[in-house]
Amino acid sequence: MSIELFKLEKTQNRVWFDFGTSRRLLPYFHFGSEFFIEYDRDISIVPDSILVIPFLTNILPIAWVLDAEIILPEIDEDFYKSIPEIKRGYEEMYPMISFRGKVTPRRITRNTKKSEGRPVAFFSGGVDAHNTLIRHLQEKPVMVTIWGSDVFFNDREGWLNVSEHATMTASAFGLDVVKVKSNFRSFLNEGLLSTIVTSSGDGWWRGFQHGIGIIGHAAPITWIYDSPSVYIASSRSSKDIIQGLTCASHPSIDGKVRFAGTQVIHDSFEMSRQDKIECIVSFTKKTHKNIQLHVCWESSGGKNCNTCEKCLRTILGIISAGANPDDFGLHYNAQNMILIKNKLHKKTKNLYYFILIGNYIEIWNSFNANNIILQYPELQWFKDFEFEKIANTITKRKTLLIHPWKRLFRM
Repeated sequence: MSIELFKLEKTQNRVWFDFGTSRRLLPYFHFGSEFFIEYDRDISIVPDSILVIPFLTNILPIAWVLDAEIILPEIDEDFYKSIPEIKRGYEEMYPMISFRGKVTPRRITRNTKKSEGRPVAFFSGGVDAHNTLIRHLQEKPVMVTIWGSDVFFNDREGWLNVSEHATMTASAFGLDVVKVKSNFRSFLNEGLLSTIVTSSGDGWWRGFQHGIGIIGHAAPITWIYDSPSVYIASSRSSKDIIQGLTCASHPSIDGKVRFAGTQVIHDSFEMSRQDKIECIVSFTKKTHKNIQLHVCWESSGGKNCNTCEKCLRTILGIISAGANPDDFGLHYNAQNMILIKNKLHKKTKNLYYFILIGNYIEIWNSFNANNIILQYPELQWFKDFEFEKIANTITKRKTLLIHPWKRLFRM
């Protein structure tokens, strides 16, 4: 079986990929929509061997899992050499799956640049992205925001809000922001691909495409800006109470990606989500900068709903760090806290929250250390919640929780 890239076509700011596959691979792609990427600046000077990288980063896991050959005209030498290391990261993460396949370029091109420019940092507007931005602010990173990752093309209002948020953030910090439109998720049959990796206990997006699929979009930008590095914010942490949970965005995978002298860095893996919130709160207190977080993945329109688990967890995290959620684009009220109280009491009994419970324990520790109960006496229930007992239970039952995570955490 094979996936062959016949050619890539580019205009001043758009590149699309003319490719075909063996008949057996056809169902895994939505060929009604070709794979394309649009940048909001001129990419015509970027070599084809660099422009092809976003295509490859989204195709490689498919080729590995289905034992297919990727045939293409040209590839960057650094990226080509990094492929075995990236693959090894997947193999270590999913030993129950055979990763085969191969990449056959007609030409391997050595691209060199000084790499003396500014780094690139992906920016989605959430806690992870803001923390990474703050930690590397002195490097003046070029922010990159993608339409088609968490916000899809049918949510134009959502993209407008996300786009304006990125522009506002870049302006506040004196940074450049590159906006990208890509159908890198929708050109694949994500549902069908998930069925071939069920033994992993994970789905295609979270377990296989997320991470390098996003990272590849930065390759042309690093060429334009002569970037030495790319930062992608960690979503999990080495501090997580349960280790061994899978996610394709991981230091063992992201950190192996290289192209044209640029190194990818999986940033802040050593920090818990609460550590990141406290870093953001501390930064705003010192600098008086206004930071608006976008954390919600359940609402359309690019806004926080303030009622989903993630919004409520972030609200608690900000309060526990000694700040007002309303200053960060979220809204606290007693009714919403009753929602999260009920969720926690219900979900922990059914083991649903065992993965997320580590986040709540970090928040709870911060809540008690900062004596937040004095300001929020109505959160006595949170102070009294038996997180230590739950943590001990988790420690004893770790092996029951790691696989499959989707069954345990269906919200």
